[in-house]
Amino acid sequence: MEKINVRYVNAEKIKSLRHSDEAVGVTRNNVLIGVLLPLTERVLRRLSRPDDRLAATLDAAEAELASGEAAREFVPGTGEASGHASIGIRDFGGERLDGAVADGRPLLVTSGKVAEAVFLPVDRTWVESLVDDHVAAFLRPEAPVAARPRRAGGVLSNDRAIGVRIIGDGRDGRRRIVGVLTDVFAERPIGEEVTYPLPEEELDRSHVLDQIVRLVDELSARLGPAERLLGVGVEFGGHLHEGRVVYTSNLRFNWHGFPFAERLKAVLRLPVVLENDANALALYKNLFAGPGTPDFAVVLLTRMGVGCGLVLDGRLYRGGGGMAGELGHLPVAGTSAREDSACRCGNPLCVERAATPTAIDLELRARDYPGGYEAALREPGHPVVREVLEQAGGALGRAIAGLINLLNPRVIVLSGPPDLIGAPRDFYLSQDDPKLHEGTARWSYLHGLRAAIRDGCFSNSADECHFVVEKRDAVQGALAAAACLIHHVQTTGVEIPAEAVSRV
Repeated sequence: MEKINVRYVNAEKIKSLRHSDEAVGVTRNNVLIGVLLPLTERVLRRLSRPDDRLAATLDAAEAELASGEAAREFVPGTGEASGHASIGIRDFGGERLDGAVADGRPLLVTSGKVAEAVFLPVDRTWVESLVDDHVAAFLRPEAPVAARPRRAGGVLSNDRAIGVRIIGDGRDGRRRIVGVLTDVFAERPIGEEVTYPLPEEELDRSHVLDQIVRLVDELSARLGPAERLLGVGVEFGGHLHEGRVVYTSNLRFNWHGFPFAERLKAVLRLPVVLENDANALALYKNLFAGPGTPDFAVVLLTRMGVGCGLVLDGRLYRGGGGMAGELGHLPVAGTSAREDSACRCGNPLCVERAATPTAIDLELRARDYPGGYEAALREPGHPVVREVLEQAGGALGRAIAGLINLLNPRVIVLSGPPDLIGAPRDFYLSQDDPKLHEGTARWSYLHGLRAAIRDGCFSNSADECHFVVEKRDAVQGALAAAACLIHHVQTTGVEIPAEAVSRV
């Protein structure tokens, strides 16, 4: 069956269906939301119901009545009592599609008094497999055909996913997990996010898993009738590979080698996906909110670390062992060699021991500047503050220059504290940044970053790279985790247990 993105559904496309007698799938973000079925005489004669009452209604003048009777027959709850929606062919668009999907009722598309087509929203109350299977049941085949195999794990528009972000190095120092329930488009949460605190001491694996299970139970209670929970996506910083924690500094050292996804899946009896935080954000943008290029990088600056997610040729690149993009652990010049500011990984000269708010705080205190990082934000003109901020931005800039020289991304998405990188915007290094004002902390930090990138890049790669500054919060991280789960279900055909369907 042909598929078409919702943005390309128009009058010309709908009228062209009359020449094929074939249904067309309508998708949004690679998710099937419904089908368009042309209401031709041949289609109406193949309706899976006695068609004696339709015989007199097949002339063009009465085609709308025929299609209305057909709609009342094949979808329970439609008809004059409940009403089927009707719209002129020139007015058919995204908002009306959304309304039809939300109502779960057909949308008749008319031209004059003639019904040209009917939009059938994908609804789990009457579609439980591929739309091809539904259309085969809806239409009497003209000749016997072999039964189609069902695809495991098909994703429909009323499926739901849960995303969880584990925060081990929040700016306020509070460790917590944040979870959201979302739909298969992962654009926004369904209801408010749920937050559970984590202890300040070393994180016990069993305690964290128990908190996630509680969070999933609370969010699952929001599922509506016949809505299905696809599974749970979890993200946090660290070297994560194939569902296992290889190494992380965010959750302390007893997590190394822990089969996180496997253990959580055994308790929840649902698909579970574990992903690095920067990788999750890169995959999320590539699937649902991308910068419009198949080659980009997400550079994620947190309180204590620097992460990087890579999308190359339209695919998330994890490397051979899941460790690609560890930008924060590149050794660069300009970092301190003092033991009290050593990187959490123990290696000398890592980017994150110079470029992060925690590293800036340590450097300021080592230079006897009172108050550290927070005080520096209030006194950005102080000579020591300015020097330390430019040095920190320069360390990150040298790492980004290396990234550009190695992989030549067309876009770099920079996400981090607004105090250092400023408000959401986009810019090229060859242009002035109108959102920056000299004398602020972000000006000093980005001045060092921009200069280091320009000095370190080969040829014209620095000028051609498009930089996008974006804000990231806990909810976006949880949505990114949910997107990873949705992508996993879409691409692997994993079985979703029957108990995942709400019984409300």
